[in-house]
Amino acid sequence: MDGRERDGDHGPQKNRQLCKVFVGGLGQETAIEDLKDHFMKYGEITDAVVIKDPDTKRSRGFGFVTFDSPDSVDACLAGRPHEINRREVEVKQAIPREDNNPAAHVRTKKLFLGGLTLDTEADDVRAALSHYGTLIDVQIMTEKITNKPRGFGFAIFDNCDTVDKCCVKKFIRIRDRDVEVKKAISQEDIRRGDPPRGRGGGRYSRGGDDYGRGPYDSYGRHRDYPPVQAASGGYPRYQSSDYPRHPASDYPRSDYPRSEYPRYPAS
Repeated sequence: MDGRERDGDHGPQKNRQLCKVFVGGLGQETAIEDLKDHFMKYGEITDAVVIKDPDTKRSRGFGFVTFDSPDSVDACLAGRPHEINRREVEVKQAIPREDNNPAAHVRTKKLFLGGLTLDTEADDVRAALSHYGTLIDVQIMTEKITNKPRGFGFAIFDNCDTVDKCCVKKFIRIRDRDVEVKKAISQEDIRRGDPPRGRGGGRYSRGGDDYGRGPYDSYGRHRDYPPVQAASGGYPRYQSSDYPRHPASDYPRSDYPRSEYPRYPAS
């Protein structure tokens, strides 16, 4: 096995990540028991944590809650907005540690699909993705002149939570192939989007310029991909080798890097 998470895998680590939510904008007085008391109505909680500064031991204004079932996460997200200790908090699907980068925090309803077989049709994508959420549109990219498939496409859902959930899986089975899934972040989204803020103005990444400046262009391609030939219509045929992997060793060993999740301002 190559370590990739695939659709249909049911390993403990994968299930745990799908059962985990991020809770941001917590007050300094909020403790683990407060998280448990608030979220227990959505299902059994297996773990809860409030992240603290290792030096001052003060809360950094966010934490995580892990349920025993992904269904509890769905119920929890559907129950927004949430208020804990008289503060409205942000709740969303937690991002895996190895994927914790500025682009991962951008909210979008558009999912990039890489590595599609050349005979994949929109209906194949709908059949594979429809049980994750409500699909608005499916786009299979083709060559402008020859109309040949380029091996990638996009799926647009009716909400951002569904895209977050799909990205946790990383690979989804479509037409007997493991297809890579990522957030499709457009330049327009980055220009008009402002990083989500907790109450009090706190950001999840230090410095607004870093938040939302993702490594993908307007069609989900990584900026490190090989140059595109104009004759191909501007978008290369997808090849898995063209899409660089980012091993966990590239990211800080800490589960919650300070650069990504600064302390929320005290109320």
